[in-house]
Amino acid sequence: MTLCLEINKNKKSDTLDMVEDEGVVIVRGFMRKELKLEKTELIVYAIIYGFHTSGCSFTGSVKYLSEWSGSGRTAVKGALRSLEEKGYIIRNTKRVKNIEYNEYMINAKCKMQNAK
Repeated sequence: MTLCLEINKNKKSDTLDMVEDEGVVIVRGFMRKELKLEKTELIVYAIIYGFHTSGCSFTGSVKYLSEWSGSGRTAVKGALRSLEEKGYIIRNTKRVKNIEYNEYMINAKCKMQNAK
C-alpha cells in the first residue's frame, strides 16, 4: 500500500515549518553523474523523485521546495522550469475551485536518454 503525504499548502510562516526534524531527502548518484544536476535543481529533483519512488506525484508548494533546498522562490521556480525543459519532470496543472495547482512527476522515459 502506498501512502502519499498531503502537504499543507495554506500554512503561512517565515520559519522552516515545512522541514521536519525526521524529514529526509535522498540524492542518488545518477542525479549527479548521469543527469548532471547540481544546487537547487539537484535538491528539487531529489524531492520530486522521492515522492515518485513512493508512487506519488509531488503536489507541494514552491515554499516547501524553497525551505528544503535553502534557495529562494525565484531559484526554485527556475529549477522547476529547467527540469521540465530538460524533460526530467512533467508538470500537470489542475484547477480546483478557480485555483490552479501544479503536480510534478518524474519523466521515467528520460533518465537515460537525456543524460548523454
